[in-house]
Amino acid sequence: MSISASAVAPLRATATAPADAPIIEAEGLAKAYGATAVFSDVSFRLAPGERVALIGANGAGKTTLLRCLIGLVAPSAGRLTVLGEPLSGEGIEPPGPAARARLRRQAGYVFQNHSLVRRRSALSNAVHGLIGQPGGWRCFSEMTAPAASRAAAMAALADVRLADKATERVDRLSGGQAQRVAIARALVSGPRLMIADEPTASLDPAAGREVMALFDGLVRQRGIALLYTSHDMAEALAHSDRIVALRGGRVVIDRASADLTPADLGVVFDG
Repeated sequence: MSISASAVAPLRATATAPADAPIIEAEGLAKAYGATAVFSDVSFRLAPGERVALIGANGAGKTTLLRCLIGLVAPSAGRLTVLGEPLSGEGIEPPGPAARARLRRQAGYVFQNHSLVRRRSALSNAVHGLIGQPGGWRCFSEMTAPAASRAAAMAALADVRLADKATERVDRLSGGQAQRVAIARALVSGPRLMIADEPTASLDPAAGREVMALFDGLVRQRGIALLYTSHDMAEALAHSDRIVALRGGRVVIDRASADLTPADLGVVFDG
């Protein structure tokens, strides 16, 4: 699979930190809803070009943590900086619309359930990834999107091997193809960070392997940092450089994948 670097160059540079700075820095991060703690005292870093699998049982706080990282949810406590953007910490106000827009122009998010417009084409869905760009209101459809935006969306579809499906409605694609459209949508703005919530959970094993191989290629060829959640221990070990495991809302493992075994990870789920 060939991945063209020029195909996903951002329409406008938005980097706010040196290229070698950590992509994510979380220290003592916590989130609670009233008296109910979702997670607490979570600390970890993500380096440029690093693949990190975030694992844990249902209810461990993985999805809420991901949503904090892109500014959709405000942490209750702790310090968080993502792509040079301070999102939480002492004396730091919650990010406003401009800060969230800057962040989302540099961070692609792939939802577990795709969150695609199923009656629209693959191309239209891919171009939606540029809505957050300046003037992006025209990218609600490939019919109104600027030529450069349509070209970037087509290139992103080609990178996930779906250029031949550009005009197909998403509801006529397979589950694996729909997930690749979601990746193209996240990829089209040229992100430095890709976040994926259980990207293979709804796929058959072959489609899941194809999606994870695609992520591996993006990291290897583009230097994109990848943080994804998974329930599959074998997948996490095979497709990450480091594993961060949550249990009971706390980090219980943060180690290189090469130093871990399925038995090490089993305690996260089995006690």
